[in-house]
Amino acid sequence: MFGDVNQLKPIEEDKRLDAQPSAFQNALAKFGGITLDTIHRHDEGSGIATNAALILQGRMPRVTNDFKIQQTDQPVRAVQEFVSLSTDAGHSYADADHQIVTCMNKSWIGTQRLNLVIQSMFWERSRPFIELPRYFIANTVIPPIRVQVGSKVVYTANSYDLDGSGTSWAFNGEVGIVVDIDHEHGSVEIDFNDRTVVIPPLMITVRADGRVLEQDPRRNIDLAYVLTTHKMQGSEVKHVCYVLNKSTLWGQSRRNFYTAVTRSREHCTVFCDPHSLAKSTKFVG
Repeated sequence: MFGDVNQLKPIEEDKRLDAQPSAFQNALAKFGGITLDTIHRHDEGSGIATNAALILQGRMPRVTNDFKIQQTDQPVRAVQEFVSLSTDAGHSYADADHQIVTCMNKSWIGTQRLNLVIQSMFWERSRPFIELPRYFIANTVIPPIRVQVGSKVVYTANSYDLDGSGTSWAFNGEVGIVVDIDHEHGSVEIDFNDRTVVIPPLMITVRADGRVLEQDPRRNIDLAYVLTTHKMQGSEVKHVCYVLNKSTLWGQSRRNFYTAVTRSREHCTVFCDPHSLAKSTKFVG
């Protein structure tokens, strides 16, 4: 087994397990292991690697050439300005090499709201779009999201056979760019970098008991300009922008901070207030 015991634990379906050690932690306690301490993702002298080590020690990260910290009480405005300046400098947070990360879905800097803010910065009004349906949550109808060619999206489920041929699939957490929309039939084509997949408006699945299920897999498409740290686990990008604010205090922790900044290979920028920075450094979680 290989893993990073310092990262966030998986989100469990059974919430009683959230307070328990992860399966990986249990395995280490039972069998022991070898700790690999040479970092190959970053070059020698990397500020990202140095600050990741400081965070694990409960110490404040330092500003370096590849690790910036900007303290602000207006994170949305600060991130908008940062994204705009980055775009002018040739670093687009609408592509798969750049990622804005936050620790939760809710709050004014959560993925649900901040995604709409960032999407609006890249929205082409003259370009046609399609509205994608959402799942019902607690009998509440969730408004559809809009995407157009060029939109950055994430797939949020494991779909092993999208077209019935066994040759088209999409997995939970995969980020891609919309490259085509069939406005007549409603399908959406997404480039996941290693392959292009068409997400149809209808997927029929026959269960082992013979029941036939009809699903709209487009409900599993969500905006990906901003992702949670949990959703980013296992991924890496060139540039990460991590957003903290007092409105997300209960989701902040050292594990979340460490996991977020180590998703970046070349550069990391942190937007925060002093209280959030202190908690994210001190509280293990």
